[in-house]
Amino acid sequence: MSIGPHACVFGLALGLRLLAMVRAFDPAATFEKFPLLARTLIADGWVAREPFAYSPAYIYWLALLIRAGATPLALCIAQAVLAALACALIFDLAKRLFGPAEAVVAGVLAAAFGPFLLFSVELESDGLGLVLYCAAAVALLAALDRPAPLRLAVAGLLLGLRAVQRPDAILLAAFLAVVLWRAARPTSARLSALAAPAWLLAGCLVPILPIALQNFKASGEIIPVTSSGGWVFYASQNHAAGGLSYFPPPLAYAVMHAPHREGEDPLDRLDDRVSRRLAALAAGRDMRPGEASRFWRAEGWRSIERRGLVRQAVLQARKIGYLLRPYEGHDSLPLLLKSRRLSAWTSLGMGIVAPLALLGLGLGFRRAAPGGLRRLALSGFLLLPAVTMSLFYVGSRFRLELEAMLLPFAAAALVWLGRRAREREWSKVAASAVVVALLAALVHAPDREIARQERLGFIQLHTFLGERAGGAAEAESEFRRAAGAALYPAEAEGAQRGLALASRRRGDAAAAMRYEAQASGLLDEDELRRLGALHDDPDAQWAVGRHWMLRGDLARAADTLARAATLAPDDPDILLSRALAAFETGRAAPDLVAAWTEEALHAGLRFSPNAATGFSLLARCYDRLGRRQEAETAWREAARFEGFFWP
Repeated sequence: MSIGPHACVFGLALGLRLLAMVRAFDPAATFEKFPLLARTLIADGWVAREPFAYSPAYIYWLALLIRAGATPLALCIAQAVLAALACALIFDLAKRLFGPAEAVVAGVLAAAFGPFLLFSVELESDGLGLVLYCAAAVALLAALDRPAPLRLAVAGLLLGLRAVQRPDAILLAAFLAVVLWRAARPTSARLSALAAPAWLLAGCLVPILPIALQNFKASGEIIPVTSSGGWVFYASQNHAAGGLSYFPPPLAYAVMHAPHREGEDPLDRLDDRVSRRLAALAAGRDMRPGEASRFWRAEGWRSIERRGLVRQAVLQARKIGYLLRPYEGHDSLPLLLKSRRLSAWTSLGMGIVAPLALLGLGLGFRRAAPGGLRRLALSGFLLLPAVTMSLFYVGSRFRLELEAMLLPFAAAALVWLGRRAREREWSKVAASAVVVALLAALVHAPDREIARQERLGFIQLHTFLGERAGGAAEAESEFRRAAGAALYPAEAEGAQRGLALASRRRGDAAAAMRYEAQASGLLDEDELRRLGALHDDPDAQWAVGRHWMLRGDLARAADTLARAATLAPDDPDILLSRALAAFETGRAAPDLVAAWTEEALHAGLRFSPNAATGFSLLARCYDRLGRRQEAETAWREAARFEGFFWP
């Protein structure tokens, strides 16, 4: 097999990535989590001192590069090389599925594909995961075309390496093992039928077992790859989840973004350690990493139970719809910043590829996978990202592998259309164009959650740009852009505080006081009127209720917050606000207020900065009810949570 076409695709992809890196690389805004973990691994003698919480494969990869003397720029170049290799592998995959023409088109699409470009200039583990996933798909197809134990073992090894990057690939390995066994069973003896899956699984276990052993030695627990699955599950399923992005509870967010203290270990800011601290706080005792992960998994299931079957089914359906949307759900500030800098470069995205890929799947899936075994294997590679995102959330990092599997089908659709046009089969071309247009209209249809995520990302980005701006005028401009995009006051608190600080620095005390009041939740007349008119919007009603509480008008606050709680029965902070306003006004009996507060705590208030307030309110209710022992317990809990947040 000639490597010339592969080298051309690799060269084109690498050239585009190096150009993108020149435009977007910024050492001050690089995602530091993985380089920090890699340096820690080197300092610990290349053996984990605590269970891995994030991609062991990528941490070891960066550690090797750093140990060899790689600078941040060199690390980014290495990331670009990995990304270019993924494009060459997509070329190879398309050639195996369809042919040389489709392979060329798929390779060019992969080289210019916006999400791939973006992740090629950021130190995220998903770039390595994409390479390993594509390599595993190519290796497995090669093993199915020319069966041999070594080929199956290599495919298994690549799947195992991908599992050591993110453990969801273990599900794919198990599925493929079953497929191989069922395919061999009718023609082979019972033990012989196990040979193919055994070779695949043996290769898969080679990289997994050393990581599992390290995790066991570090914690005494059986953790196959990483310990953060339960936390991510909860952050994807809690009351704030809308199917897109990752929602750590407010207390975790506050801890991760609190002012730095002298001598603080930077690893303590990572969400894995924060999640363990929160789990220990909620349980009232220390927890090992695996136990903390199980705690959060149980909390995630509790959130699903509170949501109910119908609402959870709606959420899952929305996730399926989001799989093919043009919106890329970036869950880190460096990705948002690079996305802004590369905005023109990322125009070729899922909004264009998805309609073509769906047409290609309809036209060419049987051609790509003519046999049952090949068809099941290809379906597994297509479906694993969808399964992962249905369990967690539809984020840009999780979609990369789905996009890689869809690109050959998008290429097949384009080649098919070109051939039909060359043969002057205009009716088929027109019918296909109509189908593509209808599919494009579906994937581009307006969506409230996507609009919310785009708004929050815009606010977060411009607040950050304001904080790091070189001049006062530039900072104010960025803060104003962030504040102007907010639909609710709470969305722009950071920007309002930035405007207050900027106003105070230029001597405008009146403006500073006005911005500080807005940041605290006080509304001006126009904003109060606008939000008050949104009767069916729980966030608007909560903002109005908070305003009346700050103004001391507790009767209005109680009425407004009761309406907000009816609209958002799963939001623990809204439930607490309703209970607090009702208690202060005497609108509800202490036993009812206590029940509302317990409901808020059960719904997740324990993971909010307002947890201490909730336990204090519960203690006051118990005092009035004469339940002294329960009141003392609640007071102790309030002090414990207060001490966690304000040690």
